[in-house]
Amino acid sequence: MATSGHLYIIQGDIKKIACDAWLLPTSQNYSITTSFQDAVGMTVSNDSRPLEWGGVKWTEPGGDRNFILLKASQDLHEPDLWIGNIGVSDLAPVEHFAERAREFVQIACETVRTRETKSNRAPLIAVNVMGSGHGGGRNKRGELLRALMPSLIESARENKCDVVLVTYGSVMYSAANSVRNSLASKLDVWRDLPEELIIEGDRLSEFARKSELVVFLGAGVSRDAGLPAWKELLHDVAIDVGITEEEFHEIEKLDPRDQATLLSKDREDEFRKAVSNRLSSERYSLLHGLLSSLPVNEFVTTNFDNL
Repeated sequence: MATSGHLYIIQGDIKKIACDAWLLPTSQNYSITTSFQDAVGMTVSNDSRPLEWGGVKWTEPGGDRNFILLKASQDLHEPDLWIGNIGVSDLAPVEHFAERAREFVQIACETVRTRETKSNRAPLIAVNVMGSGHGGGRNKRGELLRALMPSLIESARENKCDVVLVTYGSVMYSAANSVRNSLASKLDVWRDLPEELIIEGDRLSEFARKSELVVFLGAGVSRDAGLPAWKELLHDVAIDVGITEEEFHEIEKLDPRDQATLLSKDREDEFRKAVSNRLSSERYSLLHGLLSSLPVNEFVTTNFDNL
């Protein structure tokens, strides 16, 4: 099975997904809409306003640069933040947005790959349904999605990366999935899945449609959001509560639950605080986004992080 070149669709907030790079759509004059003003540290108002960054208002056209890396990643769990010249008049063809999407995925992937990393994971690039808000394509969203979807899929395959299309609201999410399904045969979107998994996926989706699906999930779901698994968590918490490496080495062969019991002995409040700090994240993983976008009402989990 291929490890990259996929398009995922989720319903959520693009500003909070754990990814390698995401695009904040703007116009030639860097007008930032209300929904994105907090992402660049601006005081949120009811109207679109010029970008304020580093104490400077960006109001001049960006020349021939369609995309600008506004904030580069500082660690493995903080994505690159790009702004892109997306907005045009209502008369612009939907192909304009499809081309912008292709261009962004390529430049974002190239930038991510310039950084040294120990991970073999393909870059994950997040975009929204560009042009569907104030960008000039809001009155032709179905046509826009039919142009955007093939462009994102082809670009993901060309750049050997994964792309997540983050929709805002159930209507756009449903529309995006409907368009992908209509193009499934033409674009061979399930090409990496063996037949038995496609059959199983159809079976589970039928349960979901009937509200009869329950999701069971564990710590692995939170790994891509930067949260630790049991072994890492216990080691880090031990350090936080003042246990030396030598002391921890003496107990790490025990069952994780027994380790936790020993670490919390006579320091329960301190232990709880350390665990809480280690299991807090401002960003959800792609897997969180996919699971929470399902029509499911029941989740069973061993996790107690805030995601």
